[in-house]
Amino acid sequence: MKKVLLIAILFGFSFHISAQSKETPSAYWVVESNLKTPKTSLVRFYNQKNEIIYQEIIANKRVNIERKKTKKALNKILLLVTEDKDRYSASENLLLARELKIR
Repeated sequence: MKKVLLIAILFGFSFHISAQSKETPSAYWVVESNLKTPKTSLVRFYNQKNEIIYQEIIANKRVNIERKKTKKALNKILLLVTEDKDRYSASENLLLARELKIR
């Protein structure tokens, strides 16, 4: 009886695992902060190949990714950067600051 129950449970889990999506994410962003410097955030934007396409340092302001407005701004900038990669360089530090009205 125990063997039948164990086989049934394993069989049930195998269906659950195979039903998960195996899509690779397209471009994405990551916000890095530090305990020693909590009001400085590094925002990096990556392409589908996990290569950095743009990064920006936000100083004197904590970037709260829990806020809907912040996520919207980050996604908007991600779209801008992925559409026109040559226009935005890593030295520009204005996109996110302008979008979030930091400076």
